[in-house]
Amino acid sequence: MNPKQPVLMLNKKTFWGLKIALAALILGVLIWSIKPAQIWNAFQSAKFSLILLALLLMPLNLGIQIYKWHYIVRWIVPKSTFREAIHAFLISMAIGFTTPGRVGEYSRAFFVKGTDWVTAMGVVAIDKIYILLIITAIGGWTSVDLLLKFHLLPFLTPAAGLVLDVLFAGLLLALIFPRWLQSLAAKIGRHFPEAHPLHRLIFGLEFLNNQRARTVFLLSFTAYLIFSFQFFILINAFERTPFHIGGLVIPTVFFAKTLLPISIADIGIREGFSVFLFKKFSISASAAFNGPILLFIINLLLPGLLGVYYLIQEKHPAKENR
Repeated sequence: MNPKQPVLMLNKKTFWGLKIALAALILGVLIWSIKPAQIWNAFQSAKFSLILLALLLMPLNLGIQIYKWHYIVRWIVPKSTFREAIHAFLISMAIGFTTPGRVGEYSRAFFVKGTDWVTAMGVVAIDKIYILLIITAIGGWTSVDLLLKFHLLPFLTPAAGLVLDVLFAGLLLALIFPRWLQSLAAKIGRHFPEAHPLHRLIFGLEFLNNQRARTVFLLSFTAYLIFSFQFFILINAFERTPFHIGGLVIPTVFFAKTLLPISIADIGIREGFSVFLFKKFSISASAAFNGPILLFIINLLLPGLLGVYYLIQEKHPAKENR
């Protein structure tokens, strides 16, 4: 059975109605999550030059992520265009706003033309796995240092912290040399017939090799660094914060909100951990709150709104050869 057949059974009116409903839901979540009065009050005392710098870095960060997605999707669809990559990436960002932990971004697989969406889901998983494990490795490292520094976990000894640091460092090496992941995917895939959805999903993972892994790692790590730097300069837009403090707290905030994907678009989780951790270094709550809120607006809200536009422009599947 063609995995897209249920979609094609929708008539055009129903499809259009679903698009409008989803777009309205996304916009509703965005409006609910932003507190305009708080943002306006923060702007009155902010350093606009640093906010502008963070804003100017957004196209670079977004471009790297879209280029990475285009690079990955061409493993399974060599003729895929960069324009199609932009389209799929931005729509999935918009849909991600409505789901905890932004798991809705996996919808990107449904907008890949010329292949089975289940196989496309496999390469989406590669993209997300690399982002997740980079956040875990770096944020895990810094969180151990913070836990030891402020004795937040009495049972965590320096020796145990050293062991955890080594494990997190090993995780980064495993991302650069992922032969283990490819071998594991191949072994699991052999237990299912080719028509089985799990076989098609794992087939997407089998495209990963060491050369491709290093490219995906480099692009993911670069985007992570830019995102972290934006966070740092936005905190400094409201209060001067030493680099070593930002270098410890910011990766830990990303790690903590990844461990708790319980809110839509991570709203509240990211800001809460930011306020809690920066307060340990005597950074004001207002700066620790306003920084991540502006980071959300610049890197997620603005591209997400563009994604809503692309979603509304999406053609009925019956019009395209998907």
